[in-house]
Amino acid sequence: SLVLQLQNKPDLLPGRQIIGAFLFSPWTNLMCNTPEYYTNAFAKIRSPQTFKDLTPLQQFVGDIIFQSLTEENAGEFSANALEYVGYKSRLQTDPIASPYFADVEDYKGKHLPALHIAVGGSESIMGDSVRVAYKAAEAGWEVSLEIYNGMWHVFPMYSEGCGSGSE
Repeated sequence: SLVLQLQNKPDLLPGRQIIGAFLFSPWTNLMCNTPEYYTNAFAKIRSPQTFKDLTPLQQFVGDIIFQSLTEENAGEFSANALEYVGYKSRLQTDPIASPYFADVEDYKGKHLPALHIAVGGSESIMGDSVRVAYKAAEAGWEVSLEIYNGMWHVFPMYSEGCGSGSE
């Protein structure tokens, strides 16, 4: 949002320009409706069988940070989005507030900063990042998109156990 705003209004930083931005798990679609909200929903898969050491067979998939049911997560994301835009729902698709909806033309400008986007492959909002990366690259920006397979939203911010104190 900031980078696009500065493309449109460079006078906000007179005599300066952003030469690059690191976007870590960016939330860019305030409509909260990319497919990953559903395909990367958290789930715990259990089996009545065990590994050889008798450890239960279980697997966690999806975005471990958002463990509510998909419908509840969608409601929470949508409520946060509306609060973010001051309850002005029309801004949820505004290209500055919600860069997911920016066209290639919105990314074109005099100064094209390099973007580095890092996102977890299991994130609920992974699709947001992918679309923004493609649009910016199509407009001529230098873009690096790293998708970390199996990782959840803002994964480097959490220690073992996602901050729960247990593994």
